[in-house]
Amino acid sequence: MLHRMLALMLVMAFSFPSVSIAVASRLSISPSEYDFGEVQFGKETSATFQVRNAGAEAVTIRRVRTSCGCTTANVSTTEIRPKESADLTVKFDSSGLKAGKTTKTVLVESNEPGNPIAKLRIFATVIKEIVVEPPNLVTRINGSTPQVEFPLTVRNNWNSPVTLSLANIQGTLKKAILTPQQVTISPGSASRFAVRMELEGNPKAKFFNGRLILGTNHPGEKWIGLPYFIKVDEAK
Repeated sequence: MLHRMLALMLVMAFSFPSVSIAVASRLSISPSEYDFGEVQFGKETSATFQVRNAGAEAVTIRRVRTSCGCTTANVSTTEIRPKESADLTVKFDSSGLKAGKTTKTVLVESNEPGNPIAKLRIFATVIKEIVVEPPNLVTRINGSTPQVEFPLTVRNNWNSPVTLSLANIQGTLKKAILTPQQVTISPGSASRFAVRMELEGNPKAKFFNGRLILGTNHPGEKWIGLPYFIKVDEAK
C-alpha cells in the first residue's frame, strides 16, 4: 500500500507543469521620457523627475548612472518607502556637444526584483551660433603627398560679426595654415575658407590624427575643435 501511495505521488508531481509567478514591477520614473528642447551650446539645464515605489516593501537605490559625461543625475534618497517617491535631478551640459538633436539615458539601479533597472530617456537640441562644416576632417592620401587641403564653411547665427582664426594644433600634425588666416563672418551669413595641412617632415607616418582648435571672438563659443584623421598609404 505504501509503495502505491509513493508511486501515485510521483505521478502527480510530474503530471502538473510548473507555474512561474511573474513579479510585478514596483519602481518607475515619471515621466520616463523628457525633451529639454533647444539648449544653447555651452549652457546647462536641469529637470526633476519622480522615482516612485508602488510596492508594499521599501526599495533601495544601488546606483544611478548616465550614458554620457554631459549628463549627471542624483536621487534625493537611496531608500524609497512603499507608496512614496524620491526626486531624481538630472542636469544636462551642452558644452562640447555637436549641434543638433541628441539623446541620453539615465539608469536607476535598485534591488527591485521586477524592474532592477528603471530607465529615463532625455532629449535635447543643441544650438550653436557658430557652425563649421564639415565638423570632422578625414581623408586618405598617397605617401608622396606633401600636403592636404580641406575646404570649409562657417556660418554665423549670432547677432554680431564673428572672427575666426587658427589657435592651436593638437596631435601628430606639426603645421596647418588657414586661408585666409582670419575669417570674418557677418551676422546671419556664411563664409568659405580652407585649412592646408603640411605633412612633410615625417615620411614614415602611417596616419596623422588630432584636433585643430579654431579661436573666435564669440563670448560663449571661444573655441571650436575640428578632429582630423589622415590615412597615409605607401607611396608607389
